Amino acid sequence: MDKTYIFIDECGKSDYSDSSKTFVIVGVVIDKVNRAKLSDKFKKLKLKYFNKESFVFHRTALRNDLKVHGHDIESFALDLRKVLYDVPFFVLGSVVDKLKAKKRNWGKDRVIETSYRSLLSHTIKFVVAKNLCAQLITEASA
Repeated sequence: MDKTYIFIDECGKSDYSDSSKTFVIVGVVIDKVNRAKLSDKFKKLKLKYFNKESFVFHRTALRNDLKVHGHDIESFALDLRKVLYDVPFFVLGSVVDKLKAKKRNWGKDRVIETSYRSLLSHTIKFVVAKNLCAQLITEASA
């Protein structure tokens, strides 16, 4: 049984003082062989647009970083799409509408707990159904 990786990351903040309307948590499931292929393709994409393999994609700075390097978001998006369509992977996710959550008196911790519980529940079911040997990897940013 080949190893499978599950990368989990968040988008937005669970805090209501943040301007984001949603709190999103996503798990990307990819096998070892396709992870290596995707990594190689991302390195080439990073070199093309940012002149270094170590560049970190982050939505808040992406547009500006592209502009600094003399590229537009449309060209980058087309190339990114080609990369993503070329390598198979699965995406599992959970989205919390913060306005609805606030109306239900959910605190910040409840938003996070509910999101993670939902994502992990679906992830476990997916792993069991596909009979996978999976390693869970979470992203943590400051």
